[in-house]
Amino acid sequence: VGPLAISDEVSMTLMQHIRDQSKKDTEASGGTWNAHPAEAVIDAMVNEHGRKGKAAGAGFYDYPANGKKHLWPELESLFVDTDKARTVELQELKDRILFIQAIETVRCLEEGVLRTVEDANIGSIFGIGYA
Repeated sequence: VGPLAISDEVSMTLMQHIRDQSKKDTEASGGTWNAHPAEAVIDAMVNEHGRKGKAAGAGFYDYPANGKKHLWPELESLFVDTDKARTVELQELKDRILFIQAIETVRCLEEGVLRTVEDANIGSIFGIGYA
């Protein structure tokens, strides 16, 4: 399942609630919240376009009653710089996705969420299929 589909399944409103609580907890412990660019996309989807996820009937995907789910056609016009998107190499996209996962894994190790590198490896095997 891709990231947009899983976001719809989980629900973007839940993602907002988790983000808001994480921000409060981070700031309450003296830390600084560094907003991720995806936060603005989620907020726009929910607050401006009323697309909260699959349970609400619409998210990144449309869920027709008598058909197969499909990407919401407005996504491209709202969130994609088509000129720039057509010039990005597929390998660069793959690298970006894997790099952010690696950075988040290191953060989880630093914060004690993961206890060992082996724990992280098992998570990556189950999560993305390889270490």
